[in-house]
Parts: sequence; structure tokens; C-alpha cells
Amino acid sequence: MSCLGIGILYAYVKHEKHEEALGMFQEMMGSGPCPNEFTFSSVLRACSALREFSYGKCIHGRVIKHGFDSNQILGSVLIDLYSKYGSIEEACRLFSCVDNGDVVSWTTMISSLVQAGKWSQALRIYIDMIKAGVYPNEFTFC
Repeated sequence: MSCLGIGILYAYVKHEKHEEALGMFQEMMGSGPCPNEFTFSSVLRACSALREFSYGKCIHGRVIKHGFDSNQILGSVLIDLYSKYGSIEEACRLFSCVDNGDVVSWTTMISSLVQAGKWSQALRIYIDMIKAGVYPNEFTFC
């Protein structure tokens, strides 16, 4: 996938043209180069916005196939996708697989647990984040 294609795909998602983003991704997948973590991130965000959970799970399979299963960027997007559709257990499993989680992945997991009404588990994750030396940001506190 060319840099231009990735940029257009990203712009579609940024401007909430999610259907166009998915269409472009499908077209690009048929024409050649392998997607990178930024491409997958944009496509997964589009799936989430469109409530295309089944397609998002297919993209997750491609993420694994291309060796990005422990990528921090994709980990956060996947945690968000799965938790939005009530698969909090899968979100927790994904969180445990993310290499050296950053503040974004920790905050995404905490937020997902809060939204699922699992407040004590969210608090435990917050404490684990501090113990791991990852410092919260303003989004973590929200």
C-alpha cells in the first residue's frame, strides 16, 4: 500500500468517511503491498465507528497474520473495538498481550472496564499501571 493510499485512508477515517475508508482498504488489499500498523489502525477505527464488529474481527485476524499482534497502537484500537461490543474478556486478553503497554493502552483498558461497569477491576488495572511505572495522563483521570 503506497504512502498516498495510507494517507487517504487515514484522512477518510479522520473526517468520518468510514465506509469510504473500508472500501479503499478492500480495493488496496486486492492490489498488492501489505498494510502496516497505521493502515490497520485506521481500518479498525472505521469498523468500530460503523459497528462492523464481524469485519473488525476479520481485520484482527489479518493483524495477527502480518505479525502485529503485540503492537501497542493496534492493541489499544483492538481493546476499544472488542470492549465496545461487550467482549470485555477478549479486550482483557488483548491487553495482556500488548508489549510494554503505554499510557494509551492502559487508559483504554481502564476506560473499557469503567464503561462495562467493572469499577474495581478498573481500579486494580490503574494500580498495576502505576506499579509498572506508566504514569497517567489527563485522559486516564477522566
